[in-house]
Amino acid sequence: SWCDRFATLDARLSAEDDLEENLGQWTAGFDKFQLQNRLRQLPLPAAAVQKPDERIDGDPTTEKFGLWPSVTHTEIGTVRIDGNPVHLSDTDWHFDHGGPCLGEHNEQVFSELLGLSSDDVKALQQEGVI
Repeated sequence: SWCDRFATLDARLSAEDDLEENLGQWTAGFDKFQLQNRLRQLPLPAAAVQKPDERIDGDPTTEKFGLWPSVTHTEIGTVRIDGNPVHLSDTDWHFDHGGPCLGEHNEQVFSELLGLSSDDVKALQQEGVI
């Protein structure tokens, strides 16, 4: 039978072209989400390959997981960003702001971290160093 022909790894590898052709013909009749759901009912792990808008705005799994948080960026306002695809119980991730713009934190870096005075930072800015 068809299933016996592909029952072992060796059999599948030796008939790889036929297997791919058969699977391609069978899957062509399905919408990718219909196929995903049908395979999951077997139960087989399966996921449709999604376009960005399908993953971000249309996938309830990623929404429940919090994978696309919103943050505020200094220049472009509120945006959705990629979250981290794992959650750790003791050190979970969170994003509370967008990425910095070039030079946005110069004052903080040069004064608080590097110990320069405000006058020194202003002098560096006036000289075009920062």
